[in-house]
Amino acid sequence: MRRALLGLLVLAVGGVISVVLLNRKPQPPPAVLFTVPAFELQDGRGQPFGSAALQGKMYVADFIYTGCTDSCPLLTARMGELQELLRGAGPEVHLVSFSVDPDRDTPAKLLEYAQRAHADPARWTFLTGPYEPVRALLTGGFKVAMYREVHDGGATPEELIHDEHFVLVDGHARVRGYFSADKEGLASLRSAVKYLATHPGA
Repeated sequence: MRRALLGLLVLAVGGVISVVLLNRKPQPPPAVLFTVPAFELQDGRGQPFGSAALQGKMYVADFIYTGCTDSCPLLTARMGELQELLRGAGPEVHLVSFSVDPDRDTPAKLLEYAQRAHADPARWTFLTGPYEPVRALLTGGFKVAMYREVHDGGATPEELIHDEHFVLVDGHARVRGYFSADKEGLASLRSAVKYLATHPGA
């Protein structure tokens, strides 16, 4: 009798689980927002690096500068966490940090900064270049903020304003989302990366 009741209980639980699974909506793919235009800048070794090197690769972009003492250290630390979180996602997932102070951030400075951040050069690239092309790429291509705010008619140091989100770009150079740098944002970003990695046509 007890064995029969146990069997009925197992069947009932299994039925509930099946109903839940059948009724659960599948995760929607990250929306396709727009395409990032082709670009070429310089990496920390002074070598050309851009959309040609990233062709077919999913990548996460952020926007920092080496002299920043406010949000950039946190952004870089979070990118370091992503470097570890995405290590199992495959070699196609790359990290790219764009300097928003390219006039001061020479390739040598970026290389030193990358080394302090323990960036794996095979997975994480820091980029700089002439100011105007960088500004045009970030504001027009990635559609993020990047500008210099001058106070008191130039009597005090300028302030560099830049976006503090991570941008996910798929293997077709299409932006698939903006994610905050907090724990929830990183979790959402990792979930989006996993979805795109397992649904190549999404």
